[in-house]
Amino acid sequence: MSHGTVLVVDDDEDIRESLRDAFEDAGYQVRCAANGREGLDALKKYDRPCVVVLDLIMPIMTGGEMYDVSLAIKGDTLRAECTCPYVEQGDPAPVKALKDAVEAADGLLLACPEYNGGISGVLKNAIDWISRPGHERKASVLAGKIVCIVGASPGATGTVRAQDSLRLVLRRAGARTEPQGEVLVFQAHTKIVDGQLADERTREALGRHLQAFAARLAAEPGRLG
Repeated sequence: MSHGTVLVVDDDEDIRESLRDAFEDAGYQVRCAANGREGLDALKKYDRPCVVVLDLIMPIMTGGEMYDVSLAIKGDTLRAECTCPYVEQGDPAPVKALKDAVEAADGLLLACPEYNGGISGVLKNAIDWISRPGHERKASVLAGKIVCIVGASPGATGTVRAQDSLRLVLRRAGARTEPQGEVLVFQAHTKIVDGQLADERTREALGRHLQAFAARLAAEPGRLG
């Protein structure tokens, strides 16, 4: 016997299907929607779900927009209330401060470490937090933000795998990581002395990279004055 109906609203098909399998295994009937617009249609069309699992960043209509519209709809056309504790409670203070700083910046410069061929958990967690609009915004502070990436490693590849991974994550969050060349400081322990970059060729390459990034930002309409 079914325990009730769960509505899953997420634009990632793999996540939708994984959640469907998990809830169905637990005895629930599951309906899925690929964006907030489809989620609202499902709320109007079908019987009231006992749970709504709502992603926040989606095309066409975000989770936050779906949440706001669902609360604004009156009468019998809406037979379920979407609850979203994260949206209701807002961001923790450190997250809010980080989002404000990112929003105010013309661009972002990220120095990317590499752990086991990927980005660190700390960096991924920070991006995950700021990629969510939260209660105060309609879109992520990363949306459209230009990001410059550099990295240093004691290995021979100079964080190339981590930088590739970071670009994928940032693009998924809506940031812009247009090709600006790469700074891959390999065998960093031979080039960084007492916390200072001592290798002249690397210093010159980094300088050119940062100058190109500044020029890219300056060319953006409405940026840097």
